[in-house]
Amino acid sequence: MSIINETKELSRIIGEGNISLVIIIVFIILFMKNKEIREMISSFKDQGLNKYKRYGDNYISLAREENTIELNFIERKTKDILLTKLTGIRDYNSRRIYMFLLSKPYRCDIPEGQLKEIVKYITHEDKKFSTDFKRYKKDRKINLFISMISLLLMLTSIFLSVFKSYSNPEEIHIIPYVLVAITEFSWLWFYNKLPKRKKMQEYADKLAQIDTSEFK
Repeated sequence: MSIINETKELSRIIGEGNISLVIIIVFIILFMKNKEIREMISSFKDQGLNKYKRYGDNYISLAREENTIELNFIERKTKDILLTKLTGIRDYNSRRIYMFLLSKPYRCDIPEGQLKEIVKYITHEDKKFSTDFKRYKKDRKINLFISMISLLLMLTSIFLSVFKSYSNPEEIHIIPYVLVAITEFSWLWFYNKLPKRKKMQEYADKLAQIDTSEFK
């Protein structure tokens, strides 16, 4: 039944003149299903890399003078290939963390073990910092919300106690003042429990201590 409905919908789209949409849908289906099309696109994308493998640095110099798109692709591809070989990490997003350490990755002479230690440390610290920062934001929102409620209660109790003392000075009780004291202390408590930016600054200082001069 669903196939019949989809066929009717497709016929309606064609009838309305939206041929371009149909062509796009057909192309997507062919691309997902046809292995030869995917291989053809991949081979076209790798043409620049194949030229670099054949002509080497002479092709790089020529491409740099012409400032071609192929040059950008080749340089990015060679960086990825070399960094993958050195570190054993295939994920591009993970490699992005430490690509700044290398000015010319395809010519670098950093020892493999040393680079792996740097990558391991930075990746670990990055994940740790992300987890801490998520917890930091969550705790800050919760404690800030509670402290705002406590502050509102404190101000309300102060207003009520002052209003009560002015309207009926002969009926002054200690209860409003106790309530004011409790709400004020609770506000101070939750406000002081707010995560401070000190942790963020400590992390920034820790990263600043990493000596990357010899890797540039």
